[in-house]
Parts: sequence; structure tokens; C-alpha cells
Amino acid sequence: MRAAQEREVFATNVKYRALANSIPQIVFEATELRGLISANEQWHLYTGQTTEEAMNYGFTAYIHPDDLEKCGVLSTEIVRVRGTNDVTTSQPDVAPLKLFANGVTPGLLDLVNQGIVNSQQDENGRIFYTTELRIRSKGGGYRWHLVRLVKVEASNFGDGEASWYGTCTDINDRKLLERELNKAMQKLNREMESKTKFFSNMSHEIRTPLNGILGTIPFILDTALDNEQRRMMDTIQNSSTNLRELVDNILDVSRVEAGKMNMVKSWFHLRSVLEDVIDTVASRA
Repeated sequence: MRAAQEREVFATNVKYRALANSIPQIVFEATELRGLISANEQWHLYTGQTTEEAMNYGFTAYIHPDDLEKCGVLSTEIVRVRGTNDVTTSQPDVAPLKLFANGVTPGLLDLVNQGIVNSQQDENGRIFYTTELRIRSKGGGYRWHLVRLVKVEASNFGDGEASWYGTCTDINDRKLLERELNKAMQKLNREMESKTKFFSNMSHEIRTPLNGILGTIPFILDTALDNEQRRMMDTIQNSSTNLRELVDNILDVSRVEAGKMNMVKSWFHLRSVLEDVIDTVASRA
């Protein structure tokens, strides 16, 4: 009976191992005290590191130094001590590395609060954690990966060592695209800022002599003019008024783009506003 159960367990393990190896992502299992305990073939194919070398905390040799904090490795001294891969015989050296020990630790919560690690909940209410880090390939270059972790309690009602199951998905192309988009957005923002500044300065430069013209026209109209002269002065006045309104509109657009336009809520008479719009459009027709 026991032999049959062992064969069934072995067959199940072989099946799930084959399934894990068929997945294009890196799939791994880590425990609270021992670190990494298994990984699929994608880890070796990508990094060149054997599964045996990656066990415990050996895998962190292929994590970018700036991303070690996301793995719970807080100093280069810990990395040096960890390099022996013999974490089960030196419990004091394991303690600093137990990022996920005893459930969700303050260390993990700190990473979540800092935005380094994201915490989400799926439709089944299960909490999973995600972060982005760089993993070194066997060619020596680093590529960005999305790491997703879920915790599975021990089968003996949570009294044993819990496991964390995770995947690493290559998102390097997406990160490069995001970087290019950010550069393009920064360039666009600089150009928009320059355009807004230009429009604002131009509007002020045009408005100054325009106000002088509009201020002089009433005095000319008060002088003795024949009908033709008065008609031309009216045309100048209307054209100058329309031009000033256009300049004011450009200034308003510049303020909106610069975020300096203050919106004021107030009651207004709709009919009067529509009549003003009609008068403005009609005068320009």
C-alpha cells in the first residue's frame, strides 16, 4: 500500500515537473527558512547556473546588486556569507534573509509600503506579491523580469514551514519601450513648455502696442471726420478689438497649458452668453 502511494506521489511529481519545464517563464519554489528549493529548467537555460548552484540563496548571485533588497538581501556582507549555500547549518546567517518568514513580515510590509513590492488580491481572495528585478543571463547582460509570488501554508495546519511559489516573466522589451516613451514624453513636455512660454511672451508683446491703438481710436473719432474716414476708423477699431480678443484667447490657452488657469464656479445668464457669442462671431464674419 505504501509503495503504491509512493509511486503515485512520484508520478505526480514527475507530471508537475514536466508541466513546469514546459512553461516559458522561470518557475520556482522557496521556503521560509531554506530559501530556494526548486526551479524549472528555464532558470538554467537563462542564467547558465545549475539548479543545485541556485539552491538556498545561491540564485542571488544572478540578481542585480541594486535589486537584492527585493529578495530580502540587505547588504553585501550577507551576500558574501550566503555564498556558501549552507544556510541550514548556520541559523544566525539565515535570520537576515527571512524576508517571508512567519507569514508577512515587517520587512515585506516595508517593501510594500515603499512601493518596491506590490500587494494584490485575486478573485479568490488570495494575496500575491509582485516586483520587478533584473536577472543576469548566461551572456552576462541583465534583463528585467516580473516576479510574482504566492504563499502556500504547510499541510500540517500552518505549523510547518510555508512555501512561496513564484514565476519570473521576462519584461525587458516592455521596460525598454517604457523608457523610450518616458523620454518622448519628457521631450514633448519640454516642447510644450517652450511653446506655451513663446505664446505667452508673444501675446504680451502684441497686446502692448494694440492697447495703444485702441486707446487712441476714441480720440480720433471725436475729431471732425468725413463719412469715409469714420468708416475706416470703425473698421480699424473693430479689427483691433477682434485682434485683442484673439490675443486674450491665446493667453488663456497658455495659462491652461501651464496649469495657471483658475476655475471659478458662478451663476450666469445663458441667453446673455449666447448673445455675446453670436455678436463676436458675427463681427468676424
